[in-house]
Amino acid sequence: LKDGLPAAEKCARYMVKDYSLIIKDVAEEDAGNYTIILSIRQWNLSKNLTVTLTVNVKPQIYENAVSSFPDPNLYLLNSKQVLTCTVYGIPQPKITWMWYPCRQNHSKTRHGFCSYTEGSFILKAGSNIGNRIQSITERTAVIEGKNKTASTLVVAEARSSGIYSCVASNKVGKAERNVSFIVTDVPSGFHISLEKMPIEGENLILSCSANKFLYKDIAWILPRTVNNQTKAKRSLNKEYSITLTLTIKNVSLAHSGTYACRARNIYTGKEVLQKKDVTIRAQEAPALLRHLTDQTVNTSNSAMLECQVRGIPEPQISWFKNHEEIQQESGIILGPGRRMLFIERVKEEDEGLYQCIATNLKGSVESAAYVTVQGTSERSNLELITLTCTCVAATLFWLLLTLFIRKLKRPYSSEMKTNHYLSIIMDPDEVPLDEQCERLPYDASKWEIARERLKLGKSLGHGAFGKVVQASAFGIKKSPTCRIVAVKMLKEGATASEYKALMTELKILIHIGHHLNIVNLLGACTKNGGPLMVIVEYCKYGNLSNYLKSKRNFFCPNKDSSLQGEPMKEKKDIELVEGKKQRLASVTSSESFASSGFQEDKSLSDVEEDEEDADELYKLPLTMEDLISYSFQVARGMEFLSSRKCIHRDLAARNILLSENNVVKICDFGLARDIYKNPDYVRKGDARLPLKWMAPESIFDKIYNTKSDVWSYGVLLWEIFSLGASPYPGVQIDEDFCSRLKEGTRMRAPEQATKEIYQIMLDCWQSNPNDRPRFSELVEKLGDLLQANVQQDGKDYIPLNTIFTTESGFPPASDPLCNENFSVTSSSCGSTENVRYINTFKIKPPQCIKTFEELPIKETLVFNDYQADSGMVLAPEELKCFTWTGSKQKRALFGMKGASRSKESVLSGITEPRSFCSFSCDQLSDSRRRYTYGNVVLEKMKVCHSPPPDYNSVVLYSQPPI
Repeated sequence: LKDGLPAAEKCARYMVKDYSLIIKDVAEEDAGNYTIILSIRQWNLSKNLTVTLTVNVKPQIYENAVSSFPDPNLYLLNSKQVLTCTVYGIPQPKITWMWYPCRQNHSKTRHGFCSYTEGSFILKAGSNIGNRIQSITERTAVIEGKNKTASTLVVAEARSSGIYSCVASNKVGKAERNVSFIVTDVPSGFHISLEKMPIEGENLILSCSANKFLYKDIAWILPRTVNNQTKAKRSLNKEYSITLTLTIKNVSLAHSGTYACRARNIYTGKEVLQKKDVTIRAQEAPALLRHLTDQTVNTSNSAMLECQVRGIPEPQISWFKNHEEIQQESGIILGPGRRMLFIERVKEEDEGLYQCIATNLKGSVESAAYVTVQGTSERSNLELITLTCTCVAATLFWLLLTLFIRKLKRPYSSEMKTNHYLSIIMDPDEVPLDEQCERLPYDASKWEIARERLKLGKSLGHGAFGKVVQASAFGIKKSPTCRIVAVKMLKEGATASEYKALMTELKILIHIGHHLNIVNLLGACTKNGGPLMVIVEYCKYGNLSNYLKSKRNFFCPNKDSSLQGEPMKEKKDIELVEGKKQRLASVTSSESFASSGFQEDKSLSDVEEDEEDADELYKLPLTMEDLISYSFQVARGMEFLSSRKCIHRDLAARNILLSENNVVKICDFGLARDIYKNPDYVRKGDARLPLKWMAPESIFDKIYNTKSDVWSYGVLLWEIFSLGASPYPGVQIDEDFCSRLKEGTRMRAPEQATKEIYQIMLDCWQSNPNDRPRFSELVEKLGDLLQANVQQDGKDYIPLNTIFTTESGFPPASDPLCNENFSVTSSSCGSTENVRYINTFKIKPPQCIKTFEELPIKETLVFNDYQADSGMVLAPEELKCFTWTGSKQKRALFGMKGASRSKESVLSGITEPRSFCSFSCDQLSDSRRRYTYGNVVLEKMKVCHSPPPDYNSVVLYSQPPI
């Protein structure tokens, strides 16, 4: 059986012989399944055996069945072409595309027009042989019961002529299809072109172009009326075609007729003709189709004049106004061929006689019209009035709209109060701080920290609406370790204005950037799901004011002598001290922070824990070098803030924090300060002001700038070198104080200040802000002093802790203070055997100034408004009459008035110098040691300390400092 039918019955070529099937002349249709059936009928048994016959078929290309070799195909230059080859065979044939380039010799070969002499090339997708091949793809489909494969070749740009050959092969044989690929730049391969239909007297130019691979023997066939002597022919051989140009000069009407171009087809050998009918046009003089007409036009309307003429050749048209030619310009438009004149927004000066003149080879023609402009003056005045009124109305509208928007944006009184006490002002003369802060960006990808990375700890401080807590943070600045930080957040029930204030601080901290001597931002939590938290550095030693007060009993100005008596087993502590010198001298990088401006929250256990952490710093004595270093670092920090165009407005020791390695940091320069319960701030109306630290221009004129910060820095220096004392001790802060401050009265030098340090203070307290030094100058001065104090052994220097007087740091009365220079000869605290001097170091003394009488405060009644601090606060009944003008009437200073002395009285009022302590500072240590100085043994309770300030001395000067 074949495919279920008896094989012998199906075809006569099938013969069955015994158990064999013989097929003669096997053909493709003989393929199929053949089955033989074996059976034993008496036992009713049978078995089938099926075999499959596969007939191999030679590859067949179906495109060849259409035409064995068609006429050459033309493909336009640079066009995209698609060639297809459909193949059938068993087994499935392999298809390969070949390229045979054409040689430009017109020699007919076995393929008709191109030879194989230049070789063949196998093509692949992306190849650039001949033409760039964009792709070669194959797809298989069952068509008419046969499994056929179609291969498609895509030519990206047709640029080269040749033959594309599709070759299909299998084990039976192969088949080939050749596709002639002729690239042409001539439409249809043969074409006649005429530039333009000529006019009598012009030149006739005809071009005949033919593809060079298909045609040859190109020639022109002229009409009989054309004289052969008048023609000119020119041949041009291009890459893809041959062009034969026919030129006849100065044609006449007799040159009209049919022109033909003849060429011979290289492939067929037949002649081909292309014909072109040419009609020579006779010349005609210009003629007007319509004359111009007079027009009356209103001002600001438009006017149009059209010159309708005809002629051969096309007439050239010119326009004139009052016999002057018109050119196209703003407001005057000449249409196509200059046939139309269009005037936009007619004005009074546009009135006049307009002429149109058309000219060609046969002559000229003209037409004229008068244009009248009416309503000139009335229209102009009306337009001017309308325009003016419109401008005024628009200006008033925008003014009212601006005022309305500003009123909507104006903050409520609580918000204004909060923003008024922002510690920083950025470019205050340009735009309000609120608007600046709203414009400051917040980059969450850089600063946002996940809340789960924070573990909040104990409270560090609290204010009216905010609090600061200690926290452990993981992953700060992509660090894999845990770090102690300070977190600022709002209390429960905080208002929108308080939230805005904390967000403002965050943006300002981002804007300021990083610096060693300021509190640096570490991150923030601003996303929904929890309170707003600002994460900053943590300083475990607290603010500088409290630290200095705690070290009053452990101060030794001469650091070297304080280390003389240490035993060798304490060499590690000495190395720690010396290492601190190097760190302060180089001012290397460090990171730390806490926040002042908040009331500290500390339990007894917290204090004990802090004392254990801070033991390393607290066990060391405080030296003159430390005081200068603190001053230098604060100046560095303020120099950075001023370079960022920022003003602190409340620079004081309470806002300076102490971190590891004796590094100080300026804080609270980006927060709306909680000043309402701080006794350092004096009430003015409904607001509190830190008057003791404010410059006169800030008190009287509310002017805050970098120079006012310099004044506050001078007061900060006084705090540092008085070891945390409150400024202006014993002075009532009232109108009399403000007036005397404005008149030039200043504080005396603190007890620990040298003459150089006090001169810096006086420079910072200059009445004219322009005379005060810049922070960069202060950095340079204090850097020189610090460098002098850390010079290596073997070099002569003047110790910065040399004492000139008991309080003011000036030389004894025997020296001519206000007239001559003097040499330093006094000794420092403790032993003087290691103190070195420059032989003739001269110091210029300051000019004389007036100072406040600094007397002990009498006991006063403290009102229940949390404002008592060194007599700084006015009584409520005094607040009503507190004014800021330079009034001559001044209040009594607790019954004491300042005395005035001349220069001579100054010298007599200065006491002799005394030392800072009653014995050498090298005897200082902790409670576990005893101290030796020579053969004397001293107990800890006799540690070196500074005597309490004596504020009874009066030093008066008559001139401001330089």
